[in-house]
Amino acid sequence: MNKGFTLAEVLITLGIIGIVAAMTLPTLVNNYKKQIYVVGLKKAYNNLLVSLNYVKYSNNISNLDEIGWNTNTTPIDNKQFQSAYERNIYLIYKGFTKAQYLEPLSKNCIYKSYADGLDGSLSKTNYNLCIDGGFKTADGMLYAQQGSFIFVDVNGIEKGPNFSGRDIFRFNIDTQRSIVYGREGWDMNKGYCMTDPSKSYATWGSYCTARVLEEDAMNY
Repeated sequence: MNKGFTLAEVLITLGIIGIVAAMTLPTLVNNYKKQIYVVGLKKAYNNLLVSLNYVKYSNNISNLDEIGWNTNTTPIDNKQFQSAYERNIYLIYKGFTKAQYLEPLSKNCIYKSYADGLDGSLSKTNYNLCIDGGFKTADGMLYAQQGSFIFVDVNGIEKGPNFSGRDIFRFNIDTQRSIVYGREGWDMNKGYCMTDPSKSYATWGSYCTARVLEEDAMNY
């Protein structure tokens, strides 16, 4: 006599599998996205370091102060600059290949929805991230200058969630190298970057750049 499963048993088994999949799939997808953000951040950080080394090499300097970093508005390539920060991002842009330069407040740098909080808080609409200019790279990343800060959208302006601390990370450039905003000030005991959601600044994504690079993961 042939033996097998009844239709009812098969349907019950498939139902259980479906329930388990529905419970675990969102977590798997979320973890996958986080890993993409982490890889993108590490790539952006390395790109900035390489570009800054290019700036130093091409100008035969060892310290960025020698070319008036954050103070100089002298034209480059017959291009006039409205601020020293715009000049800075242009110098960094020249260290990239096949990148598209964006003028200050370029229409190609407007976010329909942007959030300063990694949980989507402090949201803004029709927000221009390139106050002092920026550029897009061949892999779709956006580098935007605002004052002394550089913001990097690791998956591009077209993809979400466009939250600071999720897919958008903030950097600050000193006269020697690329340093991470908040690295020296980031303190788990203060609750920065969701280490303690009940404390002040926990959802401020600006400190998450330091945490992700330090832990090599997005543990929040």
